[in-house]
Parts: sequence; C-alpha cells; structure tokens
Amino acid sequence: MSRLVTILAVASTLTLTACSADAPVAPSPSPAAKSKDNRRALQNAKAACMKSKGFKYTPWVPEFKPTAESRKYDQGDYEAMKKKRSKYGLTVFYRYVYTEAESGTGSVIPDPNNEYTIALSEAQSVAYEKASDACHVKAAKQVLHRDIKNVDDLYKQADDMYNARVGRELDGDPQLIDLAQTYGDCLKGKGYRVPSVRPSALDVLLWTQFNDQMMALGREQQPDAEPGAMPMPSLTPAQARPLLDKEVKAALDDLECGKAFFPVFYPRKFALQATVFGEWGQ
Repeated sequence: MSRLVTILAVASTLTLTACSADAPVAPSPSPAAKSKDNRRALQNAKAACMKSKGFKYTPWVPEFKPTAESRKYDQGDYEAMKKKRSKYGLTVFYRYVYTEAESGTGSVIPDPNNEYTIALSEAQSVAYEKASDACHVKAAKQVLHRDIKNVDDLYKQADDMYNARVGRELDGDPQLIDLAQTYGDCLKGKGYRVPSVRPSALDVLLWTQFNDQMMALGREQQPDAEPGAMPMPSLTPAQARPLLDKEVKAALDDLECGKAFFPVFYPRKFALQATVFGEWGQ
C-alpha cells in the first residue's frame, strides 16, 4: 500500500470520524477549490512535476468501489448495519479473526505506480519518495492556491476544514442534537461511559474505546515502542475471539440506541467528507 493511501486510510478511520466542535475554523475555500473535486487536477499536476524531475508517475485517484450492502450501511440502514455488526462488531478486533477480503466492504483500484516503485533500489526509492512529496506539495499549491508547507500540512489543513464544517453543519444541527441526546441517554442506560453527546463524538464513541483497548494491548506487548507510536498487538484468532464477541455486543447495543440517529447522520457525514476532501484533492 502506498504512503498516500496509508495516510488517507488512517485519516478516514481515526480522524475524519472523530471530529471536534471546538476544532479551529479553517479559512474559506478559494474560488478554485470551492465545491469542486480537485483530485484529478492535483494528480495531473503532480505527474507533470515528477516527469520534470526524471521520474515516472501515473496520475491515480484511489476510487473506492463499495458493495451494495456497504452502501446501505453508509446510509444508516438498520438491517445492513445489524448484519455487519453481528459479525464484525465495530471493525476493530475483527481483523484478527477474519481477513480483509471477508469483510465485504468493497475494493480500491490498485495504485498503478506500485509496479514501478517496487523495482527501485533503496537509494532510488528514497529519491523517488522525496520527489513525490515535493511534487505533491507543489501540485497542491498550484491547484488549490493555498499556502502549504509540506504533505502533513496539507492533510492537517484539510482535516481542519472538515472538522470546522462538522462542528457547524452536524454538531450544530438541532435535529442531530436531539437525536444524539436520546442516543447518548440510551447508551448510558446500558452502562456505557458517555463523556460527550456531540453527534460526531457519539458516532465513534464505542469504536474509540475498543480501538484504545487494542492499542493498549499493543503497547503492553511492545513496551520499547517509541513514544506516541501505536503498535498493533499480536493476537491469534482464538485470543481475539472473546474480544470480538464483546465488541459485537457493544456494536449491537450501539445500533439499537442509535437506530434513529444513523440514517440522519451517516448520509450527511459521508457527503461532507466527499465534498471537503474532494476540494482538497484527496
């Protein structure tokens, strides 16, 4: 998996769904970026930059192709959510029991550059990565017309924009606030710790708790890991099964409590993600 996809996957799972209403408000999009999918333009500009540096690069927009069942899940469909959660829980410990292919969420078109980069020597690979980062930043500045220091800064600015809009459009929506209050009260009644009833916080509340548990196990197994690292634990399917069973129960409790919330929240959340990150060329 390429560095770009790895970063975006982590962002999608850990950052995009765990948003703060108190996040800093990013500047308004420039006319060139507003309500526009800039991914293809950014990739074309990056390819031109890489060519000028003597490197081969094929423009690649990593489109995800979801299954029909996955599309229903993302719309907050109760039956689709119940079916998936009954097996995979909140998608934390399932990876130790089932393969990624078994999860049935969909597929991503492979990066056409992988075949080229995998054949590079170590020195060539380092030079290629350096050029790739520099060209990604140059292309983003050219297409988005923004002051971007480096690749991480690009992702941070995009996250800030997304978080700010979540705070205004989702966490500040009266209907979602009411639905979230009922959702949170239900979880509290079932014995779950609910530190916040903000819609975006509730969306990932139990997932975060189980993911924190998994990361804690990883740190126990790898006490010498660097500070801030998130080492994955080593678990056999037999060791992970009881953890997944608890997760499944929590996922179904969460679904019952949020069954009126998800059909309203999910379509708006995913539409907002597509809009903001398309504008930022991601």
